[in-house]
Amino acid sequence: AMNQHTILEERGNVFIITINRPEKKNALNSQLWQELCEAIDYFEQQDHLIVAILTNAGDVFCAGSDLKELAEGTYHAPENYSDWGFGGITRHFCPKPIIAAVNGRALGGGAEMALAADLCVITSDGAISFPEIKRALLATGGGALLRAGRALPIKRAMELMLTGDPISAQTAYDWGLV
Repeated sequence: AMNQHTILEERGNVFIITINRPEKKNALNSQLWQELCEAIDYFEQQDHLIVAILTNAGDVFCAGSDLKELAEGTYHAPENYSDWGFGGITRHFCPKPIIAAVNGRALGGGAEMALAADLCVITSDGAISFPEIKRALLATGGGALLRAGRALPIKRAMELMLTGDPISAQTAYDWGLV
């Protein structure tokens, strides 16, 4: 199928991209990553579409990379979009606004995507975290460290990155991330 893991919908001038892999916490496997890049590419090329909303089915916006596929060694960046970054937005400049509408939790790469969007809204029961540090990794792949450092006072950015603990939607709001 062309779109196994995304639902694409046009409502007037609004393009809604729904990450639809809730049984895997919307973790990005190669197929989903490809679909997101193609969706954003399409959005950019359509003059009538003026804003995109990136959202999710289920209670996790995105849990980052698909660790199973990563372990199998088959995980790869999408063809023709290798420099667009995680989810097609962390390293790619889109000339039109993208709003992340986070339903629930955004973790790791999912949090990077939320930070990379032009605007971010989150459900009141949501949370944002970069749990990579708990696995002795640093959340640098999608530029999260740099982005958090620009978006937040440095001590808060360091707390987020060095503890790996989630912050609530309310805290993310208080800090100005959402």
